[in-house]
Amino acid sequence: MNIWFFNLTVALYVLATLKYLLFIILLRELLAKIAFISLSAGFIIHSIAFVLRYLEAGHTPITNLHESLSFFAWAIIGVYLAFYWRYGIKVLGPFISTLALILIIPAIALPEEILPLAPVLKSYWLPIHVIFAFLGNAIFALAFCTGIMYVI
Repeated sequence: MNIWFFNLTVALYVLATLKYLLFIILLRELLAKIAFISLSAGFIIHSIAFVLRYLEAGHTPITNLHESLSFFAWAIIGVYLAFYWRYGIKVLGPFISTLALILIIPAIALPEEILPLAPVLKSYWLPIHVIFAFLGNAIFALAFCTGIMYVI
């Protein structure tokens, strides 16, 4: 079931990226609003997909490359949404959504089956460590996209 939500998430991220790129070209506020709504809806559905995957696997879904790329894209979008609500910078959306899409497209091609957790990873520290590491990397990705935006 989580794969259906994951595919819907990818479709919403593609829609948001296309609308954001049109916003950059045409400078229409309506396109930015539609893109932001699509990105927000994609983030919510992506969150639901993670919860369902957690319930299916019985552990935090960050242990293989498919899950890691997906989680990193989710973290980048989440950090951007928090940044957007705080500062309201619309023009950063095309850069962030494109980066998240670049991360999530390879995740589609990777095997999606849930494998049992290796014994060495059965620790309550694994999700804490990995979640904070990915959130830190997502903040750096936001800074990277901001720098690219200002250089352009």
